[in-house]
Formats: sequence, structure tokens, C-alpha cells
Amino acid sequence: MSLNFATLSPKDAIGYLVELFGNPITRRQRPLLHGEPGIGKTRLIHAVGRLLNANVIPLHLQNLEAPDVR
Repeated sequence: MSLNFATLSPKDAIGYLVELFGNPITRRQRPLLHGEPGIGKTRLIHAVGRLLNANVIPLHLQNLEAPDVR
């Protein structure tokens, strides 16, 4: 169930992430959302969180110091 470097529509991405995080076997996989600023990556994750009734905690690595990342 690997979608490496795939381009998905927002609807397909939400379906894929809900399936990924909803399955206890694949729940620990961490997908990478990549794209230009402002295209809706964070909004997509918040939508998935609402569908799964999960809390979403935004973590922007560019705002952290190196010791905080470790």
C-alpha cells in the first residue's frame, strides 16, 4: 500500500490518509505531504483529523531549534 511520490487529488488524499491512519497495522506509517505554501496541506490533515475524531497538533519544523527536534 505504498504511494511514493504520487500526486493525489485532495479527495483521494483524504481517503488514502483516513484508510492509512484508520488501520491499526498501517497507522504508524508517516506520509510526507509536499507542495507549495498555501495549497492546503495543513487543511487536508485537519479534515482527516475531524473524520477520525483525532486531535491534530501542528508542528512546523522550520520554527523549532535543533535540540527541540530531537
